[in-house]
Amino acid sequence: MTFRFHNISIALIGVFTTVLAFGTGSASSAEPVHWAYKSIERPAVPSIAEKKDWVRSPIDKFILRRLMDNDIQPSRRAMKQTLIRRVTLDLIGIPPTPAQVSAFLNDDQPGAYERVVDRLLASPRYGEKWARPWLDLCHYADTDGYLTDQLRPVAWRYRDWLIDA
Repeated sequence: MTFRFHNISIALIGVFTTVLAFGTGSASSAEPVHWAYKSIERPAVPSIAEKKDWVRSPIDKFILRRLMDNDIQPSRRAMKQTLIRRVTLDLIGIPPTPAQVSAFLNDDQPGAYERVVDRLLASPRYGEKWARPWLDLCHYADTDGYLTDQLRPVAWRYRDWLIDA
């Protein structure tokens, strides 16, 4: 097949020739590198002299340092009832039962909160809650819906795989 370029101006041919010869311009050393292409670096954990009781993990030190740099006071530590309600709603989407709340309130052992989080992450409800956005994204349904409304006999396999993942 032969292409004919009768309507291309000489100036446009010059632009194409320049681009092919020299490229469109590459990233020079003066241009910043996009964050996704930088190598991963572990930053030094900031040392905090005050409010040590607020810090529970190294991540808290980064947060506290940023708060202090901006003259912001950290929030008070939430009550245990609030903590279990927040984490349960966040991870499985429903509030904790009264039995779960009382069990957490009566657990005075270190790591009680972490055990609640581990239990919730191991729960099938966690998979069901977090599979929902993906099922919505792919328009999951067991039928075609509307006028044709034909069954999709093996659609449940994708749903179950996603929940189990």
